[in-house]
Amino acid sequence: MGKVKLDGLKVWMSGDLGGDFTKGFTKGILTFEPSATQEQIDAIVSITPKLYPGEWASVTVDPVRRTILWEKKGTNGHAKLGGRRSRGRVDRCAG
Repeated sequence: MGKVKLDGLKVWMSGDLGGDFTKGFTKGILTFEPSATQEQIDAIVSITPKLYPGEWASVTVDPVRRTILWEKKGTNGHAKLGGRRSRGRVDRCAG
């Protein structure tokens, strides 16, 4: 965003998208890795509505910085937030 470098920055988005996407999203929480600067955080917060278009009731920043690990193995991906605190898995769809 502008002159702020975002390449390589890891951000974890969590929250509640609500039950009906046509009515907007309930809340989002952005967690940043420890190396994130305030300028990078501000830039990501400003582009979040463009990455996830729709009406958001709230988007907040987690005040605690946590390590974010992302591993890709073949067609699968695995992520961890803060060591073992939260986990996610992504399987690629063929096609």
